[in-house]
Amino acid sequence: MLKLYVNSGSGSACVEAALAELDIPFQRVRVNYTEEGIDDPSFAEINPRMQIPVLVFDGGECLTETFAILSYFANKYPASGLAPKAGTFERAKLDQWMSFILANIYEGELRKNYPQRFVIGDASLVAEAAEQFVLSNYQLIEAACSNEAYFFGDKLTIVDLYLWMFVNWFEDLEEISTLCPKIVGIADRVMSRPKIAPIHQFNFGEGLGWNDINQ
Repeated sequence: MLKLYVNSGSGSACVEAALAELDIPFQRVRVNYTEEGIDDPSFAEINPRMQIPVLVFDGGECLTETFAILSYFANKYPASGLAPKAGTFERAKLDQWMSFILANIYEGELRKNYPQRFVIGDASLVAEAAEQFVLSNYQLIEAACSNEAYFFGDKLTIVDLYLWMFVNWFEDLEEISTLCPKIVGIADRVMSRPKIAPIHQFNFGEGLGWNDINQ
């Protein structure tokens, strides 16, 4: 069985959601995570970057980075529709937006939520700038959303799994809901999918938005 190193509400949530949609069983291995990161030095033997998620296969092979893991399963199970066929323009557009979200939302959220990791001294300015940076990039994503159920149309893709996860990192949904109603609607629909609902509950608790269920 696949072994997935996780922490509730972390970047591992989107991988859990993909595996659930694909009906792939996996074992969760919970990793203790603090504001300074993973506090178990031995974890460096699994991932020298000291980050989750980490996916370990039956043969011991290890895969890290959410984009790589999600792309692997989308390619392995093309009938799922989680991504267009590799080599097509449609797939290039999906990869474009995955890369954009990873570089601008994921990294921006890390600076917003853990500013002390990015500066020596007063971290408040880093957090303030990161919040504005994240919101401005969300608006670019909002403008690219389809008018249908999901980002590209009526079918779930790994882009939607990313957006669902990141929307749930907001402690106050009011601002993002006003600025980006399409994105929040996508997150709500992903959350409500029968196979993903238990994953959402494990990672974020009830409803959309951040609930620190690790406390």
